[in-house]
Amino acid sequence: MEFLSQTLLQTTTQLFVSTNTITSDSIMNPDVRRQYVSSGDNSDLTTTTIRVTFDSTQTVDRIAIMETNAKQFNLFYNGVTANAFTLTSPTTTSQFTNNSATNLYLACTPVDVTSVTFDIKTTMTANSEKAVGYFYVGANELTFAKIPNSGGYTPIIDPKELIHNLSDGGTRRQTVQAKWSVKVKLKYITETFKDSLLEIYNEFTPKVFVPFGTGTAWDGILFEANWMGNFDFYKYADDATNAGFTGSIDLKET
Repeated sequence: MEFLSQTLLQTTTQLFVSTNTITSDSIMNPDVRRQYVSSGDNSDLTTTTIRVTFDSTQTVDRIAIMETNAKQFNLFYNGVTANAFTLTSPTTTSQFTNNSATNLYLACTPVDVTSVTFDIKTTMTANSEKAVGYFYVGANELTFAKIPNSGGYTPIIDPKELIHNLSDGGTRRQTVQAKWSVKVKLKYITETFKDSLLEIYNEFTPKVFVPFGTGTAWDGILFEANWMGNFDFYKYADDATNAGFTGSIDLKET
């Protein structure tokens, strides 16, 4: 489990796409059902370029590419293809030449960059328009020193909805939007980890939460969230001062 910075891609003025600029905002929209799709690049001989440029140098060590059909692609920084990210998870770039995962979570050695480029060369279904649902670029702020047991992790998709009770006894459901809501209960954590959680809490700003950001077979769960309510990790586990601390984290998607 990790807390990441907010995405460094905040405005469409930071974005360059080689085709179909009208839908480029979908790249930065966390609703992955709203995909960016290229226009006129439906050939495996044509490359679609997505580039994020920053106003000042930024440190990057996490990249997520979601709901994509990219099979072969390049991912590099500062506009030079030789500037490849050094991956720590997964530890190989072979999937960049024959990728079959629609969701990719990439951890790399931290590097200071002024831009990040995603060049899509071929697609999983040959000769298709290139598609991306969400492109996250940012940095790790805290890797959990301890993860909860199955009973201590409760993820819920919580819809904002209107339910209409009809005259015939039936119902009609209108869903405005569905957002993640997660509760994480931790027990027996060290004082060091408790203090690290407190630093995150005291910033009072949204963080991107990734429960299980595996390098392969990733479930694609990543969302920006607010830590709601109080900080209760000052409690001793089992009422014993030498057992560590216990508490819970209540996260709601922004």
